[in-house]
Amino acid sequence: MKKEIQKIKTQYGNICNDIRKKAEHELKELQQTLDEHMKDNCKNISILEGQLKSFITLSKRKMEEALRKFEEIKEQFEGISKRCENLKTTAESILRSKNDWTAVHCIPDVRSAIERLNNEVERNFPESRCFRGISIAESEDSPIDIEGMNNTAWTVYHITSNDDGSIVITGDAPKDCRHITVINTRRNVLRQEKFVGSDYYHFGVFASKFKVATVYSNKIGLHDIRDSSYVEKDIKNIISDWPADRHVKCVATDLENNHIFLGVYGSREIYVFDHQLKYHHTFTLPRLMKYRHDMAVICGNLIVCDSTYCDLSVISMEGVEGTLLQKLPSPDIKPDEGHYRISPISVCGDKRGFIYVLWMSGMTFAPGKRFLSQYSQDGSKILST
Repeated sequence: MKKEIQKIKTQYGNICNDIRKKAEHELKELQQTLDEHMKDNCKNISILEGQLKSFITLSKRKMEEALRKFEEIKEQFEGISKRCENLKTTAESILRSKNDWTAVHCIPDVRSAIERLNNEVERNFPESRCFRGISIAESEDSPIDIEGMNNTAWTVYHITSNDDGSIVITGDAPKDCRHITVINTRRNVLRQEKFVGSDYYHFGVFASKFKVATVYSNKIGLHDIRDSSYVEKDIKNIISDWPADRHVKCVATDLENNHIFLGVYGSREIYVFDHQLKYHHTFTLPRLMKYRHDMAVICGNLIVCDSTYCDLSVISMEGVEGTLLQKLPSPDIKPDEGHYRISPISVCGDKRGFIYVLWMSGMTFAPGKRFLSQYSQDGSKILST
């Protein structure tokens, strides 16, 4: 009997040991599982903290940008309010004078009001300063004579200006040459470079305060208007897969990010260089956009004058393929006979974000009317044509 009891005790002890070992093993596995879950939770918490910090930073940046824009709008409103007050004062003075010769006393007030208006226009549209000193005849088709460029052998392909009033012109020169000419607001030639011509048009746009990015055929260069120094590179030597028959059609610059954008003929690719002519990256325009006349970077987006469907499109430049954000409306203008639509040929913007587009009523470079339209900052409305 004692042996049986001892045997049962032994079996019971073995069973307890087995249960204890199994429980310890399961507890260890459970602890490992809990540790893994804890690590995953800590990792997720860290990711959420990073996202929260990014969101707070972005929200703060957007708030600062909104406050800055509000201050700009406030400043513009105050300027307009002062103009209205000056105009009211001047008008009241003139009305009080009736037909009396004492009206001449109002001339100082009128001149003061005009001066304030000119100052505000120059502040909001700095590029308008480049037209001071250039006299234009009464006929809207009369040309502007530039010193040293007053015969038919000189032509203009492209023109651009900076805030200092320097104007850079590219085009044909005598004896089958091409030229890059810098003039001032008095139409005097400051500097001029001539070189052996090519069969392609030259285009230029300011890439910095004193340097103009120039493109033609498959060449890109930087022209310094201070000393006429010029650096040129062959794009075929920079981009290995550049086709031999590809040439540049238009150029635009993003001064905030120091980027130069090249649009090529018959392709949707946009090639991006930095301000030192180093290749940066390439992105692709949306489908059905293949032939473009001009483009410009305005408010962080690329606005493209595309002749495939005579459209004016706003493109996001994020990612490897640009996204169509919107199509700008066309002015209500009747096209020339034989053409079903007018087409945009040039686009630019001012510092306040307003958009200006030159439209043609016929074929590019053919005789026909040209129309200039001003758009709102968001591009949804045509303000004037």
